[in-house]
Amino acid sequence: MLRGTIRGVLARRFPLLVPPLLAACGANDRSAGHEGVSALQVKEAPLPLVLSPPDGAGAQRGRAAGAPAVQLAIVPRSTNDTDADARLCAVMAGASQWSVALPFPWPVDSVARRLLRRVVRRGDVEGLRFVVPGVRAQYVFEGFTRDGSRRVSLRWPVSSDPASPVPVGAPDSVIEAALRPHPALLDSTVGALRFAPSVESGWPTKPTDAAPLVSQAVTDDPPLPVHRMELRHACPQATYLLPMLARADHTVRVPVDSGDRLTAHATVPYGTLRLQFDEAPPAGVPVPAQSTARTDIEATSTGVLTLRVQLQVLPKVQAARQTVYLSVQRSRPASRP
Repeated sequence: MLRGTIRGVLARRFPLLVPPLLAACGANDRSAGHEGVSALQVKEAPLPLVLSPPDGAGAQRGRAAGAPAVQLAIVPRSTNDTDADARLCAVMAGASQWSVALPFPWPVDSVARRLLRRVVRRGDVEGLRFVVPGVRAQYVFEGFTRDGSRRVSLRWPVSSDPASPVPVGAPDSVIEAALRPHPALLDSTVGALRFAPSVESGWPTKPTDAAPLVSQAVTDDPPLPVHRMELRHACPQATYLLPMLARADHTVRVPVDSGDRLTAHATVPYGTLRLQFDEAPPAGVPVPAQSTARTDIEATSTGVLTLRVQLQVLPKVQAARQTVYLSVQRSRPASRP
């Protein structure tokens, strides 16, 4: 099994450094009011990669020592997230197991079900990883740096012993144990990316007033109508597609810190809906049902806020089962520390 230290240059003007560290170009914080520039360092990792200097667009490429194919891509992320980036954020926020279209810098040769799907948060990188089965089986990681300034994409070939085939329906632990290199080693290789000095980007200071975009929605249909949406600096907003039945409330639980503001938008093609936070003070008048609704709340303490989504339809006029598009954004007013 290969072991070693990631080597290379990530900065435009930094010379090659002796392992285990290498410098990187600054990360431009996407948040308002933050003028600091951070550098990336890569600490010792279990699998070796050679990283090229950044090109004119600020992108870096990495490959295993001696390998001709590019396996790692670190590219600046656009200020305006693409639909694919937004879907990836929604998958990460809710750990959705639904198959969604993600951006792939490199093609894959299989349409089989993705295996070992897991949200990985290691060091200063977070994203979704899984294994693509097939003749050219691959470990796949798609994610972002912690501050959201860069996309991180990794492909690494994996294999198993043909003399010891994995049984159909085997649990994840059996599949992982059969693969070489082990997915945990590849998770650690992704997690070797570090910021130096350590920085945390700010939250958006202004909530969006835009309605949910269908092209950014990820289906979230758990066994119980309770959804978890973990919004972080790299992904402060996520959009869900909720298959709902009339008068069967869905709740969305969002971890927050004191001073955070959550802004929720929802729309339904047919019928009407209500949005309200369980922690909000009682309104003087009932919340009206609308085809498009918006609500927000400011957290007064660190914990979890619960958003309640209520669907209503007219019997014999509209189907009882409807698709609700829900978008939630986490922000922090500029006046808050």
